[in-house]
Amino acid sequence: MIPAGIAHTFYNLENIDTINEFNLYLPEPDKIFDPNSLWKLENDIINVPIGSKKLPVVEPNPHQASELVYSRLAAFQEKILPNITAGFPEQFNFTDANNKTHSLLMRKKVDPVSNEAKKIEKLGSIEGVFWQDHLKVATGPDSAVLPLIRKSPFYVVEHGHQSYNHDSYGIHLGQEDRLTFLGRPGKKIHLTLVDCREGSKTLHKKEELVLEVSSFKELVIPQGVAHALRGMEGVYTLNRPFHFMDDRQNYRPGHDVIDWPIDCMNYPVYKINTIPTIDDYYIKSATEQKALMMKKSDYSAPRSQTFIDPKTKTEFRIVLRRRAENQMSEVEEIV
Repeated sequence: MIPAGIAHTFYNLENIDTINEFNLYLPEPDKIFDPNSLWKLENDIINVPIGSKKLPVVEPNPHQASELVYSRLAAFQEKILPNITAGFPEQFNFTDANNKTHSLLMRKKVDPVSNEAKKIEKLGSIEGVFWQDHLKVATGPDSAVLPLIRKSPFYVVEHGHQSYNHDSYGIHLGQEDRLTFLGRPGKKIHLTLVDCREGSKTLHKKEELVLEVSSFKELVIPQGVAHALRGMEGVYTLNRPFHFMDDRQNYRPGHDVIDWPIDCMNYPVYKINTIPTIDDYYIKSATEQKALMMKKSDYSAPRSQTFIDPKTKTEFRIVLRRRAENQMSEVEEIV
């Protein structure tokens, strides 16, 4: 965490992805529209050359912005980014002959077609599986700032550095995964897909795909499509999914994963959720998660499995959790 007003720079950032969950602060109301103010909402940065003998003295903004400001800023960025023709701005202060300080904003021109909105690349033949480019502002020939401006859940999965294989597919009924892979550029990962959606034209179609890690785009996997990833060591996954409710206007994110054994070829058929959630749902979920994270948890992430009663042929699911301090212990809780 680096507070406002602290000058900072980094070295050795090659092949590094940085996630910045910044807090935005506003000035006093009478300074927001002051033309002489150094602060601008669209560009809150002052660049000072390394080695400068005289550093500026600044007054950090005191008021934390509301959710409305973040929402308006995201809408503004979404509108202008697809047509932007310049790179990330640099702002320098200089003093003229009359000893008056000015702020100069400079941007390098970029190829406008390199940032066309949301270019989509279909993957395989299962409907709804594709790559989608992130909107970006270039900072160099192979680097950029990627504003993640869509309202969504947000979590990062660290896959460790030892090779491993999943023993099951993951299937969501109400979550459309939107995965960004962070790691060494060009590293290959393997994705296996099986379409388990009721009524799909490619029902039970199985595909093996080889993908390359790239932070510039996200992989979209629709709800109801079973998926398993291999070769994930040294990779971080950033997931910003869409959530959908069922016919009863219900969705429980903690229970929306079915683990289907890799070697079980008797693939299931599921009716997926199709009603998009609204902004109020995400705000409520975030509030609940923040409260939950304040509590100490003794359990690992849930694992959901499907079973069929041999007598009644009724299908049901159980959600299993292990005690976090001893992953090899017996199951402690059944939901």
